[in-house]
Amino acid sequence: MRKRHRLRNAVVLGGPPPEGDVRRAFHGIERHLLDIYLGMLSLLADIANDIRPRSVATPRRKFASRIEMFFRL
Repeated sequence: MRKRHRLRNAVVLGGPPPEGDVRRAFHGIERHLLDIYLGMLSLLADIANDIRPRSVATPRRKFASRIEMFFRL
């Protein structure tokens, strides 16, 4: 995670990182894709159960507020 955060900062604050660093940082991510997908699906299902939305805008706002907890360091 630290390496990915460093790469993110390099992109946001400076130029792009070397291609080799990017490849190494994301090598093997496919092992986690199913977990990511199922987590997103579960999060969206929880939102739908909690608020019973009638439009797309409400779940989008709720999703944005709930997803933040995954990115706090």
